[in-house]
Amino acid sequence: MSNYGYPNNAYPNQYGQHYVIPTEDRSAAALAHGSTLIALVFSVGSLPFLGPLVMWLLYKDRSPYVRRAAASAFNFNIWLTLANVVAWILVFTIIGSPVAAIIFIVTTIMQVWCHLRGTLKSLQGEDYRYPFQTRILS
Repeated sequence: MSNYGYPNNAYPNQYGQHYVIPTEDRSAAALAHGSTLIALVFSVGSLPFLGPLVMWLLYKDRSPYVRRAAASAFNFNIWLTLANVVAWILVFTIIGSPVAAIIFIVTTIMQVWCHLRGTLKSLQGEDYRYPFQTRILS
């Protein structure tokens, strides 16, 4: 099936109309999205892309659904990490400090909101599309 459809290991329901993602895949995809929130707490926001990268490496050949979820979470986190690097550079300039504060607030809110939505969508067996991504993994 297409990249945007359901994975090859999904099976039709009893009516043959909808596809059901296996529970193991839904849980792994939710962990790929949610691992960023865990990393925010334990790494103080410095390694949010590590959890999705590990999930992508573990599931890239086993489940297309988990691979897509982990890749999109990783790509989104790379974009946010780049935005935070720009903000840290702006912190060291007097004029850029207010802009840096706004960038930090916006990226933190986006990170929490988008990853919570991604986790919940994955538990329901749906794909989640992040608003911004730097395409590195697919």
